[in-house]
Amino acid sequence: MRHTQYIYNICLSRTISTHLRSSPTLKRMGADFIVHFQCETKTNFGEGDALEGSQKLLAMLKARSRLEVLKEAAARTGQTTIKVVRMTPDGQQEEEISLEALEEASTPLEENKERCQGCDANVLGIPYGCVGFVPYPVRAEWETALVNRLQSVETPGGFLLASAVRDFNYDGANIKRMREAGMFEAKVAPSKVIQKKFFSSTKITGDQLFHAIFSVGGALNPDHCSMVLSFIGALEVGGRVPSSHVEAVAFQQALGARNATLKLEGDPEQPVNTLLRAMFRAWKLNVPLLMDA
Repeated sequence: MRHTQYIYNICLSRTISTHLRSSPTLKRMGADFIVHFQCETKTNFGEGDALEGSQKLLAMLKARSRLEVLKEAAARTGQTTIKVVRMTPDGQQEEEISLEALEEASTPLEENKERCQGCDANVLGIPYGCVGFVPYPVRAEWETALVNRLQSVETPGGFLLASAVRDFNYDGANIKRMREAGMFEAKVAPSKVIQKKFFSSTKITGDQLFHAIFSVGGALNPDHCSMVLSFIGALEVGGRVPSSHVEAVAFQQALGARNATLKLEGDPEQPVNTLLRAMFRAWKLNVPLLMDA
């Protein structure tokens, strides 16, 4: 039907870095994301290149977090270096960093934090609140809640989901490797049937859903963000989530005008909901969401 063509013109696209645990040895503990709004701070950090500035901002925030951990360790034990262990599906990488290096690396944050007040990209409402992370392992309850929100094929969001899984080959293979490495709490991905047929059905797993979030590149373009939000019924038009193909054209027009609203379930400060809020903000601002999982 022609209306399906209107809603299916949305696409894809990946690199940033690491989070921590309160211990002298720090392991990579989350999927980082940043709303890549080209503010004065990012541009200054990148010496005119806002993308470079975003990467430097994330590195400074990591340095500050590690500095806080190391200061606590130094007060207890006198230790002045910290070992950072990055955990990936391909193995571990270790790096030794000194207290002095971390202090130097994080100093510019204090000098620029006031500029974040009132910034449209500030999802968290704190200095540098355009940056966040989803901690590993991704908790089973968070993943299950997202999968349970997947829309049926009879809805615009569900049709888009089924089409994207087929056209972009969201097989979830990389997420399965992450799961085997302990980066997801559930040993087996939750799933939901989004279409029932007489002799078959269409089932989507958490591996496939997170493939579309964590494993399509380091820069999720704004339309990709809205596409993923549509998968889980997180975009409302006129106060409701479109529930039939009859609403497909109006839904696509709302997406084009960027005038949909975000529908969350549960605590808005829960990490996965924070990620959804960042995706929504990136879409509204028409800027990429930088992601490193």
